[in-house]
Amino acid sequence: MPILEFARAFPDQGAWIVRLARSMACGTLGDFTKALAYGGPGALLSMYLCLFADAYLDYFTNDFLDQHISALRKCLEQYRKKHGQNPHPAVLLQEFSVNVLGWKQLGG
Repeated sequence: MPILEFARAFPDQGAWIVRLARSMACGTLGDFTKALAYGGPGALLSMYLCLFADAYLDYFTNDFLDQHISALRKCLEQYRKKHGQNPHPAVLLQEFSVNVLGWKQLGG
């Protein structure tokens, strides 16, 4: 399905799906969800993308996340085991910051 057709069927505030798909050079919903490694229902795609719009996530660079990927995955598994679901990305980073890095608040 073309991304513009999908966006008309499932509009999102701010047209982020269209903007992001264009920036990633994805013209179809299939290409877009594959690039995002998203396997959920199309109707929930906008909600899924909103999870990554949290301001807390802006404090962490890609390099930082790459350097700590193993510890982040461990935190993710611990959270999933305890709560039965994946955490919001910002919650995962907060758990990691406090429990692994020993930060008391954002920024150490």
